[in-house]
Amino acid sequence: MYWIIRFFWLSYARKTDKYISVYITDQIKGYNSIIVSDNGPGFNLPLDVAIEPFQTGKPHNIGSGLGLHVAKEMMIAMKGKLLLISDENEIDFPTPVRDNKVTKAIVALCFPK
Repeated sequence: MYWIIRFFWLSYARKTDKYISVYITDQIKGYNSIIVSDNGPGFNLPLDVAIEPFQTGKPHNIGSGLGLHVAKEMMIAMKGKLLLISDENEIDFPTPVRDNKVTKAIVALCFPK
């Protein structure tokens, strides 16, 4: 069994080298975090709006606009938090991630220690 996952924004960006980074760190104080980022165009909505239900930045409003909202609610239920990070310098990414500019659309799933 296998899953095929399509990442809309990486396809939309029309990049030839598409990368996604999944990075586990304790850099966010009080949390162990999974940092997910890509080298797509980044978020095109204000970050506080992007996590609200039925908000989508996709062209022609395709999609339900629920993904980040559901992720946020799940993290709250687990006493954690979901962070959308706009400044790539807030996280000390590993060198290959920085060198390949896989520092757009940064999402942190923060689990309490």
